[in-house]
Amino acid sequence: KLYEFASPEGQLELYRYNHREKRTYVEVLMDFKSAKLPLSYLVSLVPRIQARQFSIASSPLKHPNQVSICMAVVQYLTPFKRNKKGICSSWLASLPASTSSASASASSSVSSAAAAAARVLVSFSKGSFRLPKDPTKGVIMVGPGTGIAPFRAMCQHRQHILHSTSSKMKNNNNKSQMDQFFGPIYVFFGNRYQSKDYLYKEEWRSMSRHCSVDDAVDD
Repeated sequence: KLYEFASPEGQLELYRYNHREKRTYVEVLMDFKSAKLPLSYLVSLVPRIQARQFSIASSPLKHPNQVSICMAVVQYLTPFKRNKKGICSSWLASLPASTSSASASASSSVSSAAAAAARVLVSFSKGSFRLPKDPTKGVIMVGPGTGIAPFRAMCQHRQHILHSTSSKMKNNNNKSQMDQFFGPIYVFFGNRYQSKDYLYKEEWRSMSRHCSVDDAVDD
């Protein structure tokens, strides 16, 4: 069978067996026990697992000692009905932290509580999203699924500055007065199931009520 996979005629079968099924090195070796690879050679073939990158879903102004991520736990069936799980998301979801959730999509915090349960190596890199330098400029944000993460952080950032500014005004609920300092923000969010996948639902509604977000459109 391995010779067939290596032939030009066997490429379609190889694609069905390996690529569509996303088989691991261990799974392939278990299927073909006749393949005896020296451990040193196998180690040289297998690449190192790359670091998993997440967008930060919180503002350091609102949560100075905490970093939040918005993560979907990857679980699915392959075309041959084999259960597959995401390496990083499944491991993070298994951590016995107080903020863990059994739902398919969850907001997790990398905090001292999680660090007490397991050692999580975290590094930060510079992002590419930026709010306009002119705060009176309007912003349209479109974030389907967990892609909403960086926009939540931006809205929290705006919310913190907005509340700091409004506290200096006599009427904190005067939206027209706020418009002189901040342009409108429109957030568009979508996910598969509104009943269980509406991420940060109450937070968006709270921001909309308190003028942090002019409108949050969900679908």
